[in-house]
Amino acid sequence: MITSKSQDVVAVLDTNLSQVFINAHIIKAAVTEESQVMSHPVETGGTIEDEIVFQPTTISLNLLLSPNSYRSTYQEIKQLYTKREILTVQTKTDSYQSLVIENMPHDEDASIYDTVAVSIRLKEVKFVETEYEAYTPKSVRNPIDASNKKTGEASKSESSNSQYWSVLGELGRTVGL
Repeated sequence: MITSKSQDVVAVLDTNLSQVFINAHIIKAAVTEESQVMSHPVETGGTIEDEIVFQPTTISLNLLLSPNSYRSTYQEIKQLYTKREILTVQTKTDSYQSLVIENMPHDEDASIYDTVAVSIRLKEVKFVETEYEAYTPKSVRNPIDASNKKTGEASKSESSNSQYWSVLGELGRTVGL
């Protein structure tokens, strides 16, 4: 028998902080927070560790869907998965934000004939925005690196390239190619 959602100690929330798939009982939550220590060889033959890179947090949730609504609850989870909805998982120890459902395998077992067990794995995602900054000829060492966007000018490499080929053509004619 599935206990009520008021006894759940783990909640999955959408971007409005509303609980999602409330007809699923979370049996187990396994949170993985890990980092990678960067090692580099040195001339003496040893290694040094001088940087730690934090990996995205992953959370595995084992769920039992309510016997009365397992089909609609499964479809709700599937919709969150296919639409790549950003979710938050609240556990007893912490709140984990900016997660998406990475996979959602499920078991249909005769021993639990009136419900479905689903295991979902959520993974932290980080979004970055690229920025473009135009460089003026005064701000760069080599003028060829300056931005010519919206100026209508050809870059120096384009004009140098055409000069290169015309000089090469003249050289070829002189040599008799």
